[in-house]
Amino acid sequence: KKKKKTLNSRAASFLHRFIAFPRNVAELTRVKTSAPVASDFLCKSVAIADNSREAGGAMLSSQSSDNSRPGKAALPWVCIQTDANKTLLGHCGDDEPIAIIPSSTLKCFRCIHNGKVSNWKALTEVWTKSLDYLHVPQAYGVVISLPIYCTREEVESTVDILFDSLKAKAVFLVNPWISATMASGAITGTVVHLDDTALAVTPILKMHVLEKAVIRLPLGFRDLKNKEAWAVLYDAIHQCIMKSPPAVRAELWGRIILSGHFPEEFEEGLESQLRERAAKEDITESECTVLIDDTITEGKLTTWIGLSIIGALSSAVHENPIIEDGAIGAYLTEEQFRQHGAKFMFENSSQGHVLTFSEESGNAIDVGDLVLADQPQRWETPDQWVCIHSDAFYTSLGRCGDDEPVVNVPTSQGDVVYIKNGELKDWEGIKRTWRQGLEHLGVTPQAPRSCAMCVPMCCGQHDIQRLVDMMFSEFKVPNLFLTTPWIAALMANGSETGVVVYLGDTASVAVPVVDVRVIGSALTTLPIGYNELYDEACADSVYLAIHKAITSAPEQYWERLWDRVIVSGSGVLVPGFVENLEDRVSQLALADPVVQETGRKDVTVQVDCSNECRASAWIGLSIVGALTVTLHENPVIENQPIGAYMTREQYQSHGASHIFSRECDGFILLGESTAPEEQEPDVKEQSSARRSVSEAVARERTQSQPHGVECHQGWLTKRGGGTKSFISRKNWKRRWFVLQGSQFTYHKNNVHIVSHSPAVVREHALGVINLLDAVAIEEWPGRQCGFTIELPERTFYIVATSEADRKKWIEKLQSARQSALAVMSIAQSNTRASSAAPMNDVDSSIAELARLSLDTGTTLTPPAAAAAA
Repeated sequence: KKKKKTLNSRAASFLHRFIAFPRNVAELTRVKTSAPVASDFLCKSVAIADNSREAGGAMLSSQSSDNSRPGKAALPWVCIQTDANKTLLGHCGDDEPIAIIPSSTLKCFRCIHNGKVSNWKALTEVWTKSLDYLHVPQAYGVVISLPIYCTREEVESTVDILFDSLKAKAVFLVNPWISATMASGAITGTVVHLDDTALAVTPILKMHVLEKAVIRLPLGFRDLKNKEAWAVLYDAIHQCIMKSPPAVRAELWGRIILSGHFPEEFEEGLESQLRERAAKEDITESECTVLIDDTITEGKLTTWIGLSIIGALSSAVHENPIIEDGAIGAYLTEEQFRQHGAKFMFENSSQGHVLTFSEESGNAIDVGDLVLADQPQRWETPDQWVCIHSDAFYTSLGRCGDDEPVVNVPTSQGDVVYIKNGELKDWEGIKRTWRQGLEHLGVTPQAPRSCAMCVPMCCGQHDIQRLVDMMFSEFKVPNLFLTTPWIAALMANGSETGVVVYLGDTASVAVPVVDVRVIGSALTTLPIGYNELYDEACADSVYLAIHKAITSAPEQYWERLWDRVIVSGSGVLVPGFVENLEDRVSQLALADPVVQETGRKDVTVQVDCSNECRASAWIGLSIVGALTVTLHENPVIENQPIGAYMTREQYQSHGASHIFSRECDGFILLGESTAPEEQEPDVKEQSSARRSVSEAVARERTQSQPHGVECHQGWLTKRGGGTKSFISRKNWKRRWFVLQGSQFTYHKNNVHIVSHSPAVVREHALGVINLLDAVAIEEWPGRQCGFTIELPERTFYIVATSEADRKKWIEKLQSARQSALAVMSIAQSNTRASSAAPMNDVDSSIAELARLSLDTGTTLTPPAAAAAA
C-alpha cells in the first residue's frame, strides 16, 4: 500500500497543482497496459487538472503556451539512466525499465567512474546498444539523468551525443536527485543518491537545490558493506541539513529520500542516528521529526521512475515542465541544437544552469583512514558460471552466486515474441538475444563460460536436444546445466516440498513437489499469463489449477502441499491475486467431494510470496549454478537430482541425446520424477551413490580449506529495527540466516548455501549479529516459535518455522556464543602474559588462532583450546 501511495496518490496530489496538462489524454506518451502505475496517476492528474482549471484553480503554466496547444503531435519519449554499474532504459510513463545492461563494453569495463564519465566512446556504444532493445521510431525524445559530478563541458558532450549519434529529436536532461524527488511525489526533501562509486547528499526546497549545503562523498554501495562508512554517511546527512537555512531544516528532516541500493540495517538505524546527532546540537525531538522514504522498490528504481514521470510530463506539455517556479531539468529540441549548438542548453530559456555540478561546488568530505572497497571485477573467479533465464517478455543473465541478474533485456523484437505459451517459437531470435546478453557480460565463443539455464515451461524432448546442440556448438560452453523454472523457484525459496505456482508472461504452471521430486502426473499447465490475472475468471482458473495439482498428488502429501504454496514469476505483482489465494484454495478444497470424503473439516493454506519472488527462478538458478561449480557435477538433494548436467566431453562422445541418459538426469526436465515411494529402485540406488560422491567432495573441500567451519543455516523471519514512526521499517521479513562458527549473518536469499568463507559470506550479508555482544539468547513468548537475541544497542526479534527449529537455533547460537567467549578469553590471557614474558611457540600459536577465529568466525571449543595449550 505504501508503494502504491508513493507512485500514485502522492505524485498525483502535487503534479496536478503545478503542471499544465493538455486536455486530450491521448497525447500522453505510450504506456504499458500491463504495468499502468505511472500512467494511472498521470491520467488522473489530467482529469484533476481539467477540473481545477474549470473551477479557477491556480495552475503554473509551461513557459510557452504556443508549444502546449492540444493539436500538437505527441513525441514518444524514452528514459535512460546510466551510472557506474548499470544502464536502465525504457518508455516514459512505464513504472519499470524494459532493458537493464552493464555500463561497460568488451574493451571498457567502466564508462563512468567516481561520478564522472571516464570513456565517452564506450558510453556512446552502451547507449546505442540499449536503444536497439526498444526499437524506437525515427522521431523520439530522450529523458536522461546525468552522472553525479557533471560539469558544463560534460553536459554539452552529452547533448552532442544524443543529437548527433543517437539522432534524438528532443532531449531533457535532469540530475538524479531531482528525479528521485519526483518519484517520491515530493517537492522538498533531502535526497541521498548512491551510485556504484560515488554518493551525493542534496537538500531540495520546492524543486530548488540548495547548492551550498550539498555534500559529496567518494563512497559507493560496496563501501557501505563496511559499517564504519555508515557513521561517515550519517554525519554527512546531518551536516547537509545543518548547512541549510534554519527555517527549512524541519522539512528536510521530514523527508529523507533514499535513491540507490542501501544496506537494510543502514536504513533501520538512520532515523535514530540522525536524532542523536540533532540532540547534540540542542535540537528537540519535536523539531527533528525524521521520516525515511525508500518505498519505491526500496530505492533501487527511484531515479528511473522519476525519469519516467518527467518524460511523460515532457510529452504532455511538449517542453520543459516547471514546478514551484523551479525548473526540474533542461529541455532542448533538435532545431535549437542545429541552430545554436549544445551551448544553447545554458540559455535562460533552456534552464541548463540547474544541471552543472562541478567539483568545486558543494562540500566534499574526506573519509580519512576509511578503507574503501576494492574495485569490482567483471567475474569473481575464472570458473564462475553464467546463468540464463528467458520467459516471454524478458531474458535475465548474470553470474552464478549473485543475488540478482546483471542483464535484463526483452525476449522479443517488435511484435515478434520468441517464447509464447511456454514454448520456444523463434530459435534464431532467442539465439541472437542470448549472444547479445552474453556479450554484455564479456562472454563470447572465444572466451566461453559454463552455463546454467532454465528450459522454457513447455519444452519437449526434441527442443531440449536442440537447445543442448546450440549451447555446445554455437556458444562453445565447457559445461551445461539445465533445470526447470519450478525447481529453480523451489531452490530460491529454500524448500524441499511445496506447490510451486510459476506465473509466466504468457503461461502458468502449478507443480507439486515432495522432497525435491516433481509429481509429474499432477503437473498442470495453463495458457494464462500474468496480464490475464487481472481478469477474475482467469485468476479463478489458476486457483482451480493449484487445487487440482494438490489433490492429484497422493493424499498423504496434501497437508505438506497446502502448507507451502510458493508463488513465483511476474504474477506476484498483480494486485489481489496473491492476497486472495489462501482463501480461494481453501474454499475449493472444502467444497471438493474428494476432500470431504477424507473427513477433513478445515484446510489451512500458507502462501510463500514476496516481491523478490518475481525473479526467484533466476535466483534459484544462481544458487544451483554455484552448487554445480562447488561439486563439479549435478547437485543432488534428498537423493534427487535437481536438473540435468552435461560436460563438453560427454556431448562430443554421445551427442545431445545423451542429456536424457541416467548419467545426465535429463528426465527431470520432462517432469518425469515421481513421489518418493514411486521412484524406481535402481534410480534411487544410483541417486544415493551420486549423493555420497557429492557429499564426499563437499567434505574434502571444507577440510582442505583453512576457513572450513561448522555451519548452520536456514530460513527465519526477522523484525525490522525501525522506530514507532509511520514510515519506519518495523515490518517482518523472511531472511536466510547463516551461522558459521561465531559469525551470525542474514541474507535476502540462500545463495550462500555453498560453503563460502566467513569473510565472503559477511561481505554479501544484509546484516551481521555480533554474538560476542549478546546479553541473552532466549525464547520469546510474543510470537509462536519466536526467540530474541538481546544486544546492548538493540534486540533482534526472530521467528523460526517450528518449535523444533527454534530449539535447535537457540542451542546452536548459545553454543557459538560460549565458544566465541572462550576464544576471546584465551586471546586476552595470552595478551596479558605477553606483557610479562616473551611468547613461546605454543603461546604464539594460540594467540594467532584466537585472532583468526574472531576474524573468520571459526569456533574453538574449550576442550580443543586446552588440548592446544
